[in-house]
Amino acid sequence: MLQQRYGIVIDGIKLCSLDTARLCYIVFLAEKLQNGGSVTMNANFLIEALGWSGNICFAASYILCARGKITGTGFMFSALNVAGATLYSIYAIVLGMLPILALELFMGSIGLYFIFKIYLKRS
Repeated sequence: MLQQRYGIVIDGIKLCSLDTARLCYIVFLAEKLQNGGSVTMNANFLIEALGWSGNICFAASYILCARGKITGTGFMFSALNVAGATLYSIYAIVLGMLPILALELFMGSIGLYFIFKIYLKRS
């Protein structure tokens, strides 16, 4: 099971549910750092960080577009989507999620197409 394989260990206790771990991990790290502790990252945390970073890029592009800060045809929207697709593609490769990888490659190629189109328009 992916949840058991990629669970997060906090002070020797393995959290089997990644959803639970995602909700409390940032709070845990902040408290540990405030109390003078050190934080070591393992490979599982880095894998999860890639996935979450990709999701944040996607969410940021759509939120900024919906609020009128960027346009859906502009460079920043496409760049955020390409960044998100790249990060999430790496996450999908590591976890062996081929359908997600195919979707992200498709979405990333759309973003790259529009970035290239914007570049040609400027030159």
